[in-house]
Amino acid sequence: MIMYLSNPIPDQGRYEEFKGRLTEVMNTYINHTRSLLNSIKNKITSVRNEYDSDMVNKSIEIINEFSEKVIVNNYDRDFILKHGKESGKNVEILLQEIKKIQISLRTYFACDPVKVVYDVLKSASAELDSNNIVLKELSLTGQPSNLAHITSDDLRTIIEELITNASYAMKDSISKVLIIKIEKQDEKTIIDIRDTGKGISQENFEKVFSREFSSKAGGGFGLYYIKRTFEKYGAKIYVLGSEIGKGTTFRIELKSVN
Repeated sequence: MIMYLSNPIPDQGRYEEFKGRLTEVMNTYINHTRSLLNSIKNKITSVRNEYDSDMVNKSIEIINEFSEKVIVNNYDRDFILKHGKESGKNVEILLQEIKKIQISLRTYFACDPVKVVYDVLKSASAELDSNNIVLKELSLTGQPSNLAHITSDDLRTIIEELITNASYAMKDSISKVLIIKIEKQDEKTIIDIRDTGKGISQENFEKVFSREFSSKAGGGFGLYYIKRTFEKYGAKIYVLGSEIGKGTTFRIELKSVN
């Protein structure tokens, strides 16, 4: 379509035909773009209760900014029809602007998982010390520049909850050791959190993520909500391994942002 729009008008006699076809094409493009942008806004707004309000407002702000630029300022139909030879270029710019929307949103919904883990451990150091828990290992392998597709707030809340759970699981252990390993691959970031707590029976590997399952009184964020939050980002969490009386390893898999 871009190649067709880039061709010069062959003669004045065919201009009206070309103008009509061009109008139809640009109306379709503009309406489709507006529809896509509104769809994105509606989807983000529909999960307002699931996400932090600042995140939602920022996302809608980004979309509105590009909506204004794409639909109102840069793609006035009369201007495009007047400059028919440039219409192909304008369509290419339109596609570039849509791509900017995707990049802006993707960048906003991303974080450095290593920084988040370090920040959480720094904040939790006093609590770990008071419970006589030793951070035996914190290792990083892979590409340190990779970002993960999840907001820092969501990941921080999840890491805090997993460390709290590990502390609780080790409350009666003689040896209280926490090991965290982070591996950054091309397509994903893997975080392993291992404790030396009471362990989980294999039959409960899946059940621990159900709403009804609980190993302690009270409440908290809960593994059920952790898994639900990860699913929104296409991420995973599961029990990598566990042995009764020796401890458990939870594995997190986060999609990388290229």
